[in-house]
Amino acid sequence: MWSLTRLRQHPHFAPLFGRVHPLCWLILWWQLNGLIRWFETHQPDDVLYSVSPWGLVTIRYVAPRTDPRLYKPRPRTFRVLTDPGWGSDLPACLESAPAHALILPRVRGRWPEGPEGALGPIPNTS
Repeated sequence: MWSLTRLRQHPHFAPLFGRVHPLCWLILWWQLNGLIRWFETHQPDDVLYSVSPWGLVTIRYVAPRTDPRLYKPRPRTFRVLTDPGWGSDLPACLESAPAHALILPRVRGRWPEGPEGALGPIPNTS
């Protein structure tokens, strides 16, 4: 059995002593030792428990221990970067045109420095 001092200093159980009245610490000590013994005997994956202001421990949920043979994930496979599945679905005519020619509307006829009907690159005025 764990001593009262050891339970009060344990990081998992120390906050519980703050929620229980000091007159009921012996009840909490007895209940926590029972919980620890039960946990070591059954070895569940996880336990959800609550503690009343009088020091009574109530187990709310027990996660059953999972069998490691039940679930085996498939190994991940990665496609090489040369795989055609990584390619683009855009038509070839869209890939060859500059992006600003496709997005910006016509302002006036033909610009000498850019493609017809689209704005050219913005000049640097700084």
